[in-house]
This record gives sequence, C-alpha cells and structure tokens, in this order.
Amino acid sequence: MRLRPGALLNKEKAAVDLVVIVLDNESWVDAKRNGPTAMMQEWTKLVKRCPQARLVCIDIAPYGTTQAIGQAAGRPEILNVGGFSDAMFECLARFVSGETRDWVSIVEQVEV
Repeated sequence: MRLRPGALLNKEKAAVDLVVIVLDNESWVDAKRNGPTAMMQEWTKLVKRCPQARLVCIDIAPYGTTQAIGQAAGRPEILNVGGFSDAMFECLARFVSGETRDWVSIVEQVEV
C-alpha cells in the first residue's frame, strides 16, 4: 500500500523543518466540503510533533481550492503559492526565515 507523503512522514515520525509540495491543478481531488483534506489532517499531526515545521504548497495551475489552507485560515506555518516563477524562490526564502510581510506586496514589487 502506498502512503501519501504526509502520512508517510507521520508513520516514520520524521523530524521535519520544511515540506514543499508541488501540485498540478489536482487540489480539487481531495477537497472535502465538510472538513479538512487528508493533507491537512496529516499536517495537523505533523506540526504537533514538529512545531517549528513549515509547509509550502505550490499550485502550478491554481484554481479555487487548495490541499492546505494557510495564513488566510490562521495557519501562519503554511504558505500557498499560486503559479510558478523565479520570484517564488525569494518568497519561499522569506517565509522559511520567518519573515511575515504582506506576500502580495512582495510579489507585486517584482519586475516582470
């Protein structure tokens, strides 16, 4: 039986600082209207074991759903990124370092 990444990390009791998940417009697959996704269930367990851990969900083709609802839902340890560009790496570095600025303004300052 294959385990999902979060379930495997919990099964192995992995010591985690950062988890980066790249999704390809499949966030809707596990979206449940009446509760957290399987990803959020596993993340909640993981962050209890590793309270310093951070989760970054990069949705290459963002849509209206996500596997893990982050800062908008009061979960400052989760960053949701929609799309992919070089600017994402600086945003990721700032997030991991604990910088808590307005991410939208950071992205808007990037010259395209």
